Amino acid sequence: MIQGDVLGAPVIALRYLTPQVMDYRFQLAKVWSDETIYESYLGLNAWPRRPSAGQCGVSSAWLSKVLAREALGRVSYCYGAVYSAKSQDIRLADHCWLELGDPQDRQRLVVDVTCDQSEYFLGLPVICDTFEQITAFWSVEYRASQRMSVEDLADDPVHARLQKLDSALLALGPGAVHCV
Repeated sequence: MIQGDVLGAPVIALRYLTPQVMDYRFQLAKVWSDETIYESYLGLNAWPRRPSAGQCGVSSAWLSKVLAREALGRVSYCYGAVYSAKSQDIRLADHCWLELGDPQDRQRLVVDVTCDQSEYFLGLPVICDTFEQITAFWSVEYRASQRMSVEDLADDPVHARLQKLDSALLALGPGAVHCV
């Protein structure tokens, strides 16, 4: 567990979070299913459907609960889109991710465990960096149209899928992380 306010020191948070988030992503991918996918993705016949497609909401909700337990400060579940910083084209629409820190701070951490839904990030399963660094390196901006606290997720439609995801993770046995 992290002690203290790591958000004041993004480098320390990134050194801790990046390997942890990659591990979480691999655990999540083992249990993604038709029960955890966002409903509108079930009927899509796009082939090949990326394993993370439609799993952003439930995966971000799960991770928000795990990170909140770590006492990392403000954890926001975000819904919105990823835009090209130059052309303003949408790179990933109707997307969910997490932000840690003040939403107005360009040093807030962006944690996206399903960024590879977009061809733009193909081959990159996780983004975990400051908003400023992501904008500079990838030339994209994560723009939330809605932010929710971990507590607010209990009233969100994602909650039912979150319970199924967490149960599936628990069924993996010892060493699996679960949030509920």
